[in-house]
Amino acid sequence: MEEKLERNNRAELRPSARQSERISTSTVGEWLRLLRHGSTPLTFRLPAGSQSEELLSVAYGEQVRQTGRQVVDSLELSKLLRMVSLELSGLQSVEQRLGRFGLLMMGVPGDGKTTMIRAIQMAANLCYSAGLYSQRERDEGLEGLQIVTARDVAQACTDAFRLQRLKERAVLAVDDVGTEPAEVMHYGTMLQPMAELLEYRYSRRLYTILSTNLTGRQLSEQYGERMVDRLREMCLPMIFPERSYRRRREAEV
Repeated sequence: MEEKLERNNRAELRPSARQSERISTSTVGEWLRLLRHGSTPLTFRLPAGSQSEELLSVAYGEQVRQTGRQVVDSLELSKLLRMVSLELSGLQSVEQRLGRFGLLMMGVPGDGKTTMIRAIQMAANLCYSAGLYSQRERDEGLEGLQIVTARDVAQACTDAFRLQRLKERAVLAVDDVGTEPAEVMHYGTMLQPMAELLEYRYSRRLYTILSTNLTGRQLSEQYGERMVDRLREMCLPMIFPERSYRRRREAEV
C-alpha cells in the first residue's frame, strides 16, 4: 500500500507530456524575466507618470530661482532632465532599468548637480502632497528623499546610531562625494564611513543618489576599483557638461 502511494506521488510530481512541451518552449531568458519581475521590490520613483519631466523641470527652475538666479535653457539641460525623469517615472520596465537603484551625477563644481538633487527632492515632496504615492510606498519610506553631504556621512561615523540610520534610509542622496576624508580615526579604530555606507546600501539595494566632482579614475583611486564596480552596477551615470546652467539674475532698473 505504501509503495503504491509513493508511486502515485511521484507520478503527480512528474509533468505531463503537454506540460513538458510547454516548459521546453520557454526560454531561459523568459524564466529569468518572470522571476526578476516577480521578486523585484518597490523602488523610489516620481509617481507623476508622463508628467514627470514637466514636474522635475518646474522643480529645477524653482530651485535655481530660490538662489536668486535664472535657469539658462539649453539642450544639455533638457537632456539631463529627460534622463532623470525617465529613470524615476516608473514607466520603464525592469529590463530597461537594468536592475539599477540609484543615480551617479558627475561633473565640475557649479554645473547643477546639487540643484538637480534638490529638484528631485522637491518633486517627490509635491507628489507626496498630491497623494500620488501608494500606501505601500509610504510604509516603506519611498515617498521622500533625504539629502546629506559626504562630510555629514564622515561625521556620522562617530555616532553608530546616526550612521546606521543613514545606511538604512530607504532613499538617500549624498552630495559632494569625495570631499570627505576617506578614513576617520575613532577611538583607535580606522573607519571608512563612505565605503561602509555604500557597501551596506548596495547589498540591500537601497535607492541612492550620489553627486561628485571626481572623475572615474579619481573615484577608483579614492575608493578602490571594487567600489567603483559597485557604483556602476547600482547607478545610472550622468555626466554634467562643464558649464553652469545658472546665471545671476539681472538687477532690476
